[in-house]
Amino acid sequence: MASIKDAFEESLTDSNSIFKYIFYAIPVYFAAMPSVTEAQVQTLISVPVAILLFGFMLQCTANVRNGKNRILPSFNIFSVFWAGLKGIIALAPLAILTVIMHVALIALLAKLPLEPTMVSVFTIVLGIVIYSFNYVGYLLYAHKFKITDAYNFILIAKYSVDVLIAMFFMGIFLLIVNVIITAPVVYFIWLFFGFPNPLIVFYACMVTVFNAAITGHYLAQIDYEIIEVNKDDIDNGTDIL
Repeated sequence: MASIKDAFEESLTDSNSIFKYIFYAIPVYFAAMPSVTEAQVQTLISVPVAILLFGFMLQCTANVRNGKNRILPSFNIFSVFWAGLKGIIALAPLAILTVIMHVALIALLAKLPLEPTMVSVFTIVLGIVIYSFNYVGYLLYAHKFKITDAYNFILIAKYSVDVLIAMFFMGIFLLIVNVIITAPVVYFIWLFFGFPNPLIVFYACMVTVFNAAITGHYLAQIDYEIIEVNKDDIDNGTDIL
């Protein structure tokens, strides 16, 4: 079973991990701080930072999934940004497709003779399942960074619900981890230095990068345990349904 404990410990004890979290927290800090000029400037900063964080998480997933001797990406920020940009471009069509499917589902349900409450329930539940296709596509892509892998619709259809359930528990575990690592430090800084304080913001930025690493690690575990160990059955055509 995927372990948040392993994801936490290995992401924290990886080679030069603290320095990498500080290094990658710097651009996140500039995106998080209010801009002294126009709001558009902060938006221009936030977009590439979001791409950078996605690339950071994506490379963490790939490193764990492929059994490399490190988890975190290197200090080459341009390589990480490029990985994030390529990942977004690769997965964007799948994201657009899920939006179209959800909109079509809403239109279809509106035509059925159902109570409004039932329509809302079906829309939410089925919408969540549809959007989970993106998670499976991410996992398939992160293994070898091949775009075609992300569009294996047989694997997406078969494992989307399983991945969704695993990510639900991941969200709960991450929430607990963040409370543990954030609350004491923020309280200490607030007690001695006051609030608001740039130290709190920068620490929150480090935690954000750390969360990207833990998430990437945990997703790699999900990929292996749910998809990889069962994929041979799909490839051989012995377990299609």
